[in-house]
Amino acid sequence: MNKKIIFSTFLLTFLFVQATFAENITLTKNEVLIPQGWSVADDDLKFKKNTVAELNSQGELITGTLNQNTYLRPTGWKNLINDYAYLETNNVFFPRFFRPINIRNGFAVPTYGHVRYKDNTQVTFAPDGTVLSGTISEKVSLKLQPKSYGFVDFKSDTELTFYPDGQIKSGTLATDTKLRPLGWKHIQGTKTLPGFLEFKSGTKIELNHDGYVISGTLKENTAWQATTGETIDLPAKKTIHFMGEEINIYEEKM
Repeated sequence: MNKKIIFSTFLLTFLFVQATFAENITLTKNEVLIPQGWSVADDDLKFKKNTVAELNSQGELITGTLNQNTYLRPTGWKNLINDYAYLETNNVFFPRFFRPINIRNGFAVPTYGHVRYKDNTQVTFAPDGTVLSGTISEKVSLKLQPKSYGFVDFKSDTELTFYPDGQIKSGTLATDTKLRPLGWKHIQGTKTLPGFLEFKSGTKIELNHDGYVISGTLKENTAWQATTGETIDLPAKKTIHFMGEEINIYEEKM
């Protein structure tokens, strides 16, 4: 049996058992909770008063609502491209003698695989302590496929989710982006853009484990060649679900 299938089966079984023993509590104050998978407690990591937190059987946090913007490590942290945070400060590193006027200086600091998640939004932690899903408060760039070049910018203040193995599951595009959907070989494209479709900025895409789009919104109308030989028109500005090589595609209004 394929090792990837065995691992996925084990992980899904673990998550099912974990969910069976989960407990929901309502926080009466902004409270420090320890996410599952963490080996070091952080007193600065607090979760919001009057919200519901989901705990596992050991009292560790599975899902909770952040009290403030917080840097956390996403499950897909190894695919991060922009692994730096840009900070602003006044008159640092040099005496005032060399800076007679008050000017602002910016510098980048490494985040070590962390992303800033938005306050007053829910985050869900994986068993290894990384964030499976949450709302990012900054633009995030991620590598799309582990064995291929290319990355995607995801918009700030939108939800970003991952599969348990770290592959991108869904997110909202920060820019118009050309990507290959599942079944891309059936697109009537050009020789210079084989199998690529342009997906619209500010819309959500869903991806399979291999990094192909299974749901998204096109920027422009596009033709698709079905296996029957029929040409299918894919409309812009509507959500398209790509169902595989059989070209079972349907559309719905956004």
